[in-house]
Amino acid sequence: NPGSGPNKNRQQATHAHGVYLNPDNNRLLIPDLGLDKVWSYAFDAKTSKFDADKGTPFTAEPGSGPRHVAFSPDHLHAYIVNELDNTVSACAYDAKEGTLKSLQRISTLPDGWSGQTTTAEIEVHPNGRFVYASNRGHDSIAIFARDVKTGMLTSLGQTPCGGKTPRHFAIAPGGKWLICAHQNSSTLAVLPLDPETGKLGSAGTPVACPNPICVLFGKKAD
Repeated sequence: NPGSGPNKNRQQATHAHGVYLNPDNNRLLIPDLGLDKVWSYAFDAKTSKFDADKGTPFTAEPGSGPRHVAFSPDHLHAYIVNELDNTVSACAYDAKEGTLKSLQRISTLPDGWSGQTTTAEIEVHPNGRFVYASNRGHDSIAIFARDVKTGMLTSLGQTPCGGKTPRHFAIAPGGKWLICAHQNSSTLAVLPLDPETGKLGSAGTPVACPNPICVLFGKKAD
């Protein structure tokens, strides 16, 4: 898709930053950091094909830089972490049309903080009550309470992630631990997570790992 965004250093052209299957496995959502859009495409799971010329765009705030997307467990909402303006966009998700509608945009940073930082990853807790996003520079995990009826978020603050540049993280199966990948300190850290309050505890002793950029949990074999 041709075009550019207002951030001349980061948005000179289209910049797809991820590919996400919707919960029904029939749409692809692709955040485009360069154009401030999230594209939605009909997807055929049998052939693994989609028509790249027939995308439906969700338009984000100019200069925000949509990076990653996470769906709520009830499939009613999607959450977009915006890399360039350090925010999360809460959206209603129309499963029939595969479209997003903006509900809210909320900062991942403490009030008044003005250092250099960008967001990276976003996840919704398996219980659907909390949303988490990582701040690279502030080096923290932002925590939000989620209203399961409206999809709206309320900030619960930020917890130090235990390393430098938390490019990615994952919530462990069971929802009681968060594993964070620190790209610039070459470590992984495990943070305890309280599923009732959403709060994170202090990171444990870091584990050496060369420039980690992604954390995934495998599924048990049948």
